[in-house]
Amino acid sequence: MRKIVLCVAASVGLLGATASQAADLDYDVLRGPAEDVYVAPIDWSGIYVGGHGGYSAANVRPGRTLDDFTATSLAPFGYSLNGGPFVPPSTNVRATTYGAFAGYNIQLDDVVVGVEGDYTHGELRGVASDTLVEPGTTSLARSSTVSVTDYGTVRARAGYVVGSFLPFATAGLAVARLQENNVIGNIIDASGAVVAPTARQRTSERYTFGFTIGAGIDFALTDNIVLRGEYQYVQLDDYTRNGKQNLIEISTFRGGAALKF
Repeated sequence: MRKIVLCVAASVGLLGATASQAADLDYDVLRGPAEDVYVAPIDWSGIYVGGHGGYSAANVRPGRTLDDFTATSLAPFGYSLNGGPFVPPSTNVRATTYGAFAGYNIQLDDVVVGVEGDYTHGELRGVASDTLVEPGTTSLARSSTVSVTDYGTVRARAGYVVGSFLPFATAGLAVARLQENNVIGNIIDASGAVVAPTARQRTSERYTFGFTIGAGIDFALTDNIVLRGEYQYVQLDDYTRNGKQNLIEISTFRGGAALKF
């Protein structure tokens, strides 16, 4: 009988200790490890404003209106344009460019879409010249300069979030301000003497339109500071003459920084 009582007491004590230890267990351990919740490094949605700077190369063809200017300048002196049209080869020009941009993004999971506008300033200037010659009698020198001083674009933008990076592509419309300077000299003879004082200069300014495409990558340095590298191509319709379209093409590699709100 005494042995039975001792066994029962020992069993009750063991059960009590086990229950006490179970009460002290961490319930997180019983549930297992918590699932990792993905948090995006940055929310790309919102307004941003920044500046950019880079290097541009342009393909231009000066002389858009030089033939007309030459003809009207010679007419009062009894001369006509017999030397053929002014058709210089395309001129490749390069310059440092800079400007500003602003836009608005909407993030849908890892996809970012938005709209952006930018302004670029630079001195992309192309110069060409020729000489009209009447063999053995007279000659006339003339030149034309075309400068793309400012241009802007409005573009749609789409990208895909990869960590803190946002590779993107853009496409949209472009407008540029062109300055054109036409110069013709005096008609001179073989000895260099002035036969007719036809020297004239005319400067004009106008706007031309086109399209733009490009691609780049944004990097979120912080939640509010974004760095950028980008390539942009702009094609402008300068004019059409004799059924041939004359295009101005601008390629730009640039970097930038923006503040996101």
